[in-house]
Amino acid sequence: MSEDRCFTYWTVECKTPDCGTLLLDYIGPCDIRRVVYLRQCRDFDVVCAGCMKNYTYSRNDVHSEDTPNDPTGFIPALSFQVAIRSEPPQDAESV
Repeated sequence: MSEDRCFTYWTVECKTPDCGTLLLDYIGPCDIRRVVYLRQCRDFDVVCAGCMKNYTYSRNDVHSEDTPNDPTGFIPALSFQVAIRSEPPQDAESV
């Protein structure tokens, strides 16, 4: 894949057999010199746009993938973004 038309995303494979790959979050343009590493990730749920099923994923399910999908208009999975934060969000009532 040509680097000028390539984008790197965090992804998971849908747990429905033969459904496909779910894009979770945009990492950046492809760069063969970059090594991406997911330092931490709590379990999170994502609804697949293809099969419309909700599955729970863990850090071991997430990988980086180079794809020609342009990030313009891409909407990241909020549940994944929350799961990779260093601390869980605080409840407003417990503050």
